[in-house]
Amino acid sequence: MNLLEECARHLSALGFGETADAETDGCVFYGRMPEKDGLTICVMASDAGTPGSRGARVEIMVRAESDREAFETCDRIARETDGFEGYLMGWGDRASIRVLNGAHGLGADARRRALYACSLQVRYCAG
Repeated sequence: MNLLEECARHLSALGFGETADAETDGCVFYGRMPEKDGLTICVMASDAGTPGSRGARVEIMVRAESDREAFETCDRIARETDGFEGYLMGWGDRASIRVLNGAHGLGADARRRALYACSLQVRYCAG
């Protein structure tokens, strides 16, 4: 399991929806944001980290039918993940998360759905 999938599963554990995989039709994705109706959350890498950093900058993108739903979901993700230090879902790696940029608007997609994002620094911790 990679860092993006662990972050996606962590968002699911926080109550933001099921992580989509081969068996589950969820609304939380990692690595790609598919064309799907309704609230969609995607975890993507902003970078792969620097050598020895044991982590990366991660971009959380939220798409929803209304501007309000997209903003409020993205803002809640930023608030609930900022300062996290503990075990991520998946392989149970210990990590720390801090928000680099809170919820900010990205405009709308071709179907006029609102897009928001927040940026996180996710680092693996020893022990």
